[in-house]
Amino acid sequence: MEINIIKEKAKLNNLIVKGNDIFEGYRDSDDDFYMNAFIFSDENKTLKPILEDQIILSQVKIYNAIWNSRDIYYASYFEIDPGIIQIHKYNVSEEKDEIFISIFDNFDISDPEGRLKVFILSNSHALVQYEKLNREKTNELMGNIEFSLKLYNAEKYEDSVIEFTDFKNNGINSIIPCNDSKIMIKTGYSYLDDNRSEKDEESEALIESVYITTTSLFVSELQQKTGSNILDLLISTYYTKHITTPKIDGDYIHFSVVDAKNGSERSYFYNFNTGEQLEYETDDIDDEDKNITCVIDNVPYVRISKNDVVNFINLKTAEVSFSFFDEVFVYHKNKLFFLKPKSSPKKTRIYSYPKLKLEYEGKMNVDKVVCIDDRYYVYI
Repeated sequence: MEINIIKEKAKLNNLIVKGNDIFEGYRDSDDDFYMNAFIFSDENKTLKPILEDQIILSQVKIYNAIWNSRDIYYASYFEIDPGIIQIHKYNVSEEKDEIFISIFDNFDISDPEGRLKVFILSNSHALVQYEKLNREKTNELMGNIEFSLKLYNAEKYEDSVIEFTDFKNNGINSIIPCNDSKIMIKTGYSYLDDNRSEKDEESEALIESVYITTTSLFVSELQQKTGSNILDLLISTYYTKHITTPKIDGDYIHFSVVDAKNGSERSYFYNFNTGEQLEYETDDIDDEDKNITCVIDNVPYVRISKNDVVNFINLKTAEVSFSFFDEVFVYHKNKLFFLKPKSSPKKTRIYSYPKLKLEYEGKMNVDKVVCIDDRYYVYI
């Protein structure tokens, strides 16, 4: 194991590629919104610019659901007709920029109550979702939301309306690739965001669900304007029960369901290769730290902090595998753990798994951690 501490001027707030070596950074300037893209150079341990100050539409959120993709996607207006939104595809390997799809629906994305999401499903298909508030609730699209969705075929220049009930009623929150053939789909907005359960009536609540499906079959079903026949439902929640942001590590999809009514939290792990399912429930919810699930060396764990002790519980054995004392948990990346000693909160300690060896201690705030072939690069 090799650990490198790197001071990087570029502020990176979105790691976009599963391979961990491509980053996007964003900045505002007057009326424009800029994207900068970088590729990590293992040779000199720095970030090489590949797209610099590209003006993009910040109201269009693009999610690349292609496993190990080497492409970067961004949105812009068509220069001749501002009513047309163009989704660009930049191939990193070939350094080539091309128009992937054009959206002609004249969505008013300047409307603060509207937002556009684009999910890249394959090299020829994208799912486009427009979200519109019926009335203003908060600044983050809370309240009654209308969803409209279309599937775009980039090769045939065609689009078709999606009528699947869950998508239309609750919207797609995220799509994440599990491997080169399967994807995880999360629908509905988590009521953990913006204390939404305290602001919305039950009649306004969206149903939250997590599905897994095969990408090719999913696209085929959408082309037939169905989409429901090949979705495997993992869980659904409503109103007082909220799903934390699902993650994919190793062979597992993992997340927690927080019950705001009784103060409990149940963690779920689903192995998308074997179908194995594991659960863990706790009544000790930390309001500041609800993402307690993690996968280490392809083994599912839950992290419980209580009485100045951070315990990692192995769900295979249902026992505490290791603990940290008098430290505050900060971050976990593969086989590294980042914690701050309570006696000196400006310092950060880095421990390595499985022996919990102290690899580094110093004053720093961790921004991003890159891991390539068991070599770690910690950006501060």
